[in-house]
Amino acid sequence: MGWSPTMPVMSQGSPRGAFLCPRPRRWPSWLAWTLDAHVIRNAGGVASDDALRSLVISQRLLGTEEIILVHHTDCGMETFRDDAVKEQILADTGLRPSFALEAFPKADDDVKQTAARIKANPFIPHKNVRGFVYEVESGRLREIFMD
Repeated sequence: MGWSPTMPVMSQGSPRGAFLCPRPRRWPSWLAWTLDAHVIRNAGGVASDDALRSLVISQRLLGTEEIILVHHTDCGMETFRDDAVKEQILADTGLRPSFALEAFPKADDDVKQTAARIKANPFIPHKNVRGFVYEVESGRLREIFMD
């Protein structure tokens, strides 16, 4: 059975799914209340395979229709390169990770990259994506407009 707009959802939850970084000290307390969303958290708030899987479930079974991406300034994901960390892990363990760490040089650009991955995913029926960068220094939430 495929998804359809009339398929019943498991619960009447939030109409939004949100991708956030897992560092709660970075987020002001008002942000969670403002979003009222099914929150998907991972390092950097990137659209990894597992995060996309969670979004598919959120949309198809829990009724979310909007996606909000929130990255932040001073993010640890901006401080390293995937290959360098993978080489360190290889040296420590003898195994090179097969997964991408998804480091990025600039949060603004990664919000756009994450939005593009979501929009390209054929399993996500609702492509209404908005992206933001939370400026830790000023407390400002700045919208990133997609090209």
